[in-house]
Amino acid sequence: MLALYYADLKRELLSVRSLITIALMVWVAIGMSKISGALGGGAGLQMSSLLAIYAFFAPFFVGLVFSGIFAYDMETQAIRYVLPFMRRAQIFAAKYLAIITYFLVVVVVSLVVVAVSGHRIEFDGRSLLVLVLSYMYCAALTCLVSIVLGRQRPAMFVSLVLGACLPALGVMAAIWSAKPVWKVVGYLLPFDYFDLPVSHAAILAVIVVVLSATGLVLFDRKDL
Repeated sequence: MLALYYADLKRELLSVRSLITIALMVWVAIGMSKISGALGGGAGLQMSSLLAIYAFFAPFFVGLVFSGIFAYDMETQAIRYVLPFMRRAQIFAAKYLAIITYFLVVVVVSLVVVAVSGHRIEFDGRSLLVLVLSYMYCAALTCLVSIVLGRQRPAMFVSLVLGACLPALGVMAAIWSAKPVWKVVGYLLPFDYFDLPVSHAAILAVIVVVLSATGLVLFDRKDL
């Protein structure tokens, strides 16, 4: 399991798409650092805002980098060489954890950039918790799409469409939050949880579990 985890993580970290993603996220961190300094904002506010922006673009970035996490191995039949040595649950866990680890590394690098640029960072546990759950949400959704489609190009297309649509739905849910339907939509997406009490993160955690369990069940039943 660890060998597959490290292989997937290394493969994606060294890809062109990955390097572009890292560059963009670090650029956002530097930009926010400069804006915060110009406005005289507190470091704590800057960190929470930065993490919220990362969560907002998480569906797009996760889909861009990891849409083929299962689809590539299915399409090339490479996964057949792994199946005799690992249970499907272990394969799913290794790939899922590789996605989470990748983005946590990127976030840490971005925060280090902010710190090096001369801004004091105050730890914001609530925003960090919601960000981790947001990436887990996007990772589970991306795995689900990759498993269902089983081919890299369709998986990337659908993942990028979702990456564009989910933030748009999040914005609409925030604008029309007084309407019951949009309030439900807001709870089904990870974005609003940055502004809700930390206890509400349990709802997001349940959604993550449901998405992950659905992906695992489908992968377990997939004809490979």
